[in-house]
Amino acid sequence: MITPDEAEKLAHSTLEKYINSCNCGTAEDVGKVLLKLLSMTGLALNATQGQANAVAAIESVALHVGKPKYAKAASLHRLN
Repeated sequence: MITPDEAEKLAHSTLEKYINSCNCGTAEDVGKVLLKLLSMTGLALNATQGQANAVAAIESVALHVGKPKYAKAASLHRLN
């Protein structure tokens, strides 16, 4: 199993490739494809960890993202 730091780097790289592969033209487009990815991730969590654990994990992420330090939207820059 990879370390948490390695997992974060891999997730960042994979997410970047996913967004670029979707050929998003606007920040709204990015939001749509990320929501699809979030939905698929939730279903994968449900399938592997059970519904209660999947819901708890998603709620935990929502609380984390809801912190004031994350209130400002990031700017988007195409990398390829």
